[in-house]
Amino acid sequence: MSAVGIGEMGSSFVEGLLDGGRTVVGWNRPKAKVEHLIARGMRWAPSAAEVARQSDCRPRLGRSHPANGRSTETTEKQAS
Repeated sequence: MSAVGIGEMGSSFVEGLLDGGRTVVGWNRPKAKVEHLIARGMRWAPSAAEVARQSDCRPRLGRSHPANGRSTETTEKQAS
């Protein structure tokens, strides 16, 4: 499994995967925010591109939400 841009929700998701014995490759900016996941066994990748190279899964995309908390058509187009 892989994770890029790991926020609070992503952190909980990765923790659950690790607890279930899954191998997780991840990247986040800044790295300091995911040190606790690395300490628990998440493999660190130096870039989002490297996460993709190491992943054996098809990409899935969560919605991106700007600071106002609403998903926008522009945001979703940028992510696709």
